[in-house]
Amino acid sequence: MKDSLLLRRRKRTVWTFSFQALVVAFLVLLCWLVLVWAGAAHFVLVHALYIPILLAAFWFRRAGALATAVVAAYVAGPLLPWDIAPAVYANNAWLIRAGFFLATGALSGHLSVVLDDRYDRLREVYGSVTHLYARTLQGFMRLLEYKDEETSAHCGRVARNALTVGHALGFERQRLETLYWSGYLHDLGKLATPASILLKPSSLTDAEYDVIKQHAAIGAELLVGVSPAFREIAVGVRHHHERWDGRGYPDGLSHRDIPVFGRILSVVDVFEAMTSDRPYRKALPIEEARAILADGAGKQLDPDLVGLFLELEADGKVHIEGRDGKHTGMEAPDTFDPEELLPKGGRRPAARQAVAA
Repeated sequence: MKDSLLLRRRKRTVWTFSFQALVVAFLVLLCWLVLVWAGAAHFVLVHALYIPILLAAFWFRRAGALATAVVAAYVAGPLLPWDIAPAVYANNAWLIRAGFFLATGALSGHLSVVLDDRYDRLREVYGSVTHLYARTLQGFMRLLEYKDEETSAHCGRVARNALTVGHALGFERQRLETLYWSGYLHDLGKLATPASILLKPSSLTDAEYDVIKQHAAIGAELLVGVSPAFREIAVGVRHHHERWDGRGYPDGLSHRDIPVFGRILSVVDVFEAMTSDRPYRKALPIEEARAILADGAGKQLDPDLVGLFLELEADGKVHIEGRDGKHTGMEAPDTFDPEELLPKGGRRPAARQAVAA
């Protein structure tokens, strides 16, 4: 599978190279035809040949730029009918223009190489920063794990399942990564919740529930306070307890006013909570959890996302504690690779772009 993918990439590279070479050759030919048509009176149009030279420098670097410069000098010199060329081009004066072409090609080709080198270095720095951010986010979850291992395992499964939903919606890689971390850190604010409340083996009082409800806003504020780069992650964290009918918290948003990350995490979080053991109750049977989730569609949860999630669950793509183990997905990766994190096998539901609005 990997070999065939590599072969397809090579074929695309060859086709791209051939197309770009044809574009440069066509532009040189077009410039020559324009010079022949315009005649000596409009010979200033010879400057148009700098365009394919610069384009070749961008696509093919030094070698391509110099080769195009040589061809451009030839078509604007010996290949040009002498009854069309201006008088100043007599006695091989066209070689001066050739020198300018070659100098432009060499300089622009060199600058393209320098730009490539700097881009590579920038990618290395970006990779290091991304790795640092991943380690920082992992550190947050380590703190929560030390306080409550059950919550940490729950967050890992929510992250994996949210990633699966985002993939089914057709999210691109960067958006998938942000969604994954939003799911992984959605309960980060519970660091501020007293253990006596968080681990209470019986039902919560109204006052205790009010304390619990603060965790969504606290987690989002903590992330943004660490770095503005975590702002998109914080959006999902803040809004994962909003309700479709507007009765959720912390902002009481409803319907599509709730950011899509919040709507996804809400569906995934509710199902995961029902199908995992809690201090105050055992996990519900999967059939009962499915029925409760479906009943919440259009009231607590986005009905379209509920339908998609139930499709994915029926196809075996949803991590469930009782089926896959308590610690499934608990450990977040140092480098994000959706192919490694997404479930294997089964069919992929058709992407639902309207749901992602």
